[in-house]
Amino acid sequence: METEIEIKLLVAAEQQELLAAAFEARSDVRSRRRMTLANTYYDTPQQQLRQWQMGLRVRSRDGQHEQTIKTAGREVGGLHQRPEYNVPVAQPEPQLSAFPGDIWPDGSDLAALQQQLQPLFTTHFQRRVWVIEYADGSAVEVALDAGEISAGGRREAISEIEFELLSGSADYLFELAAEICALCPCQIGGDSKAARGYRLAADKMPQARELPAMVHDDEQTVEAAFEQAFGVAIQQIQHHQSCLRGGGELDAVRQLHFGYQLLVQALRVFAPAISQDAAQAWSKPLTPLVEGLEWVIDATFLASLLAERGHLLRKLDDQELLIEALEARRTALPGVDTVRQRLISGRDAAINLELSRWLFEQAWRRYLVNRNGMLVQPLVAVAGDWLDRDWQPLLTALDGDEPLAVETYLAQWPALVQALWSLYLLGGVGNEQALDEFRSAWHDVQRGIFELAQLRYLHDVADTVPLTDADHFHRWFERKQESLCHALEQSRLAALRLDLPWQD
Repeated sequence: METEIEIKLLVAAEQQELLAAAFEARSDVRSRRRMTLANTYYDTPQQQLRQWQMGLRVRSRDGQHEQTIKTAGREVGGLHQRPEYNVPVAQPEPQLSAFPGDIWPDGSDLAALQQQLQPLFTTHFQRRVWVIEYADGSAVEVALDAGEISAGGRREAISEIEFELLSGSADYLFELAAEICALCPCQIGGDSKAARGYRLAADKMPQARELPAMVHDDEQTVEAAFEQAFGVAIQQIQHHQSCLRGGGELDAVRQLHFGYQLLVQALRVFAPAISQDAAQAWSKPLTPLVEGLEWVIDATFLASLLAERGHLLRKLDDQELLIEALEARRTALPGVDTVRQRLISGRDAAINLELSRWLFEQAWRRYLVNRNGMLVQPLVAVAGDWLDRDWQPLLTALDGDEPLAVETYLAQWPALVQALWSLYLLGGVGNEQALDEFRSAWHDVQRGIFELAQLRYLHDVADTVPLTDADHFHRWFERKQESLCHALEQSRLAALRLDLPWQD
């Protein structure tokens, strides 16, 4: 068994020769070679191997054939670590019995699995390889690939550069990748060729997805929980960058924004453990990335207000005038294509790479005097105090039997969002049912405030338009706002009646 440790960058096809020239000119290249690789990937019709998080291929080169199976590994940001097993075969067809028997799940019927195997897709590409050797004995293989993935008559181009650690320190992977980010536009490749091939075979583009639930057990340390949160955030970012490269729309930008927000919130929430200096050092470069996507909030308002040709405005005499003004606002926003072009330009690749390195190297430890302090404590020992830090001031601000003013709700919206992020990061500890009920109740409050903010946004737009019947609009607005406030009051009071689940 071997364990691949590699970083992959996606590059434009026109950059291939520039990159090749850069590595040809290096003095630390120990060897170089060029090859043509033909790979066929196999699975059952039900994609049993995929379900087991395995990938099976047969690679042919110069009349020789080798089968490889890669098993479930670990991804830390853009750094992939995957166990793989390589076995020569006489024919370009897989022979499962040639792999070690202990890699298969218990109870597997290899004979039946062998009979069901069928080719799903192929990857054919030219590979140029340079092996770089460092003074400390470390060695890195650089592979520059150009070709295509093919499945069911559909094709997708391959143009990427991979850095695989052969021996020594993984620092050199990050250093080489950083050099490429500085040399030409590139993007971190979170998906393997196999993952892209499976999507192509299914004729599916990557889809936007919600953040997964955070699950903690009673023994998980503070540091492990922080690493989990940071890793989830980086995966969220890379997945939705992949969505946007493939044509994703506003939902993908929204989820990309959540990914960057999660990084900032994880740094804030865990700052007592990783140190304020570490949190501030990494919040600073992330803040512009979060703020650069804040327009997605206005875009979400507009998408809702303009849904079904402005159905929400149907009772207004000035419906068409307002729709025209809202459309003008939407046109003025940066838009999905702006985000897509930013990805293609590679402007964010360097910081995304550094985030991956920071996580892989556990770089926050450099800021700590006592590395065996809070980081090694169980998360359950500190989660309650950290949650109280965000929730107690919010609950005080939203408490009371009397209805709250609209301005109070809107003023507390950022604090509620921040508290819900804390609950997301730390709320996997405790009574699951009570946590779900608490979380659901306060998300209802958040949705109500969002709808109020959306209505206020419409009001602000209306103030810029020469309405033919302004009195009619304002009467309609007051009725809508009163209705929303009534529903929001019910949600607020219901949420306040719940006990804090982390105090059980």
